[in-house]
Amino acid sequence: MSATQNKASRAHPVEVVVAAISAMLLVALIVYLTYRGFQGEGGIAELTATVERVDQRPAGYIAQIRVDNAGEKTAATVTIEGTAGGQTGQIEFDYVPAGSTRHGSMHFREDPVNLELNIMGYSEP
Repeated sequence: MSATQNKASRAHPVEVVVAAISAMLLVALIVYLTYRGFQGEGGIAELTATVERVDQRPAGYIAQIRVDNAGEKTAATVTIEGTAGGQTGQIEFDYVPAGSTRHGSMHFREDPVNLELNIMGYSEP
């Protein structure tokens, strides 16, 4: 084997460092996913609903609703009821994953002053 062929077959030091870092990241990812898989999804969904704003439209009022899930579990079919001055509105969110926020709106004929939101329930997906 000539000196030129031997030199060409060796990896550049940068390639070795990149390969080592990639291998460590891959091992860390496998360990993390295995840990999460055995840990399972524990806890509960911790839902809160808030009114972000109310907009007047020609056909009535639109209340912009925000739902936060600070819990460790996904909530499905989240039903929220809003009441204000004898009016009621309802909205349903298909999924609110753990640690996420979802937005929606309710329609009212009259201005929903002091709109109160109640989370009526949810199911586990």
